[in-house]
Amino acid sequence: MLPPEIIDKLQAKFGKQIRYSSDAEELSLEISVATGKNISVNTIKRMLGMIGGEFTPRLFTLDIISVYLGFDNWESLAASTDHIESSLFNPKDEVIGSTLEEGDMIVFEYAPNRKVTLSCLGCSKFRVIGSENSKLQVGDAIRANFFVVNYPLIVSEVFRDGTCLGNFVAGKAGGLTSIRVKHAASDGK
Repeated sequence: MLPPEIIDKLQAKFGKQIRYSSDAEELSLEISVATGKNISVNTIKRMLGMIGGEFTPRLFTLDIISVYLGFDNWESLAASTDHIESSLFNPKDEVIGSTLEEGDMIVFEYAPNRKVTLSCLGCSKFRVIGSENSKLQVGDAIRANFFVVNYPLIVSEVFRDGTCLGNFVAGKAGGLTSIRVKHAASDGK
């Protein structure tokens, strides 16, 4: 399911609340006309919580939603919600990079069998201090705004040995499977 803030943006752009199958069908058609890309009615229903069950949208689908809402991609749409404080996510399932302080550590995992440990440098910047089966390497410096379970992690910049490698997506197919934060202050520092 999409975050509530994004659902609100979708309904505002669509011009009405999306409550029925016919609404999802209309939205699917409107997105197709506006973006030139298709999202199935069932995918829309799953993203809006109209169909139950385990579901994680693909990054491609999230990018289409973002373009429909007037953003370049999912990362820019997610970054636009940074200021929204009324999140309905379970706090264990969402971490906003800008809320972490220098020295805090975050560990995230994603399939298949990947685990990355980061040390916060401040201002949504991190240094990779542990990496198992990931393309991110120890020593890489990255910038990431949101860590959300069941959603891909969009890393907007990866720096390795002083060279910008561009962006990186972790958990492209199934999203992050877990997130853990250890605050530096809890270490008695």
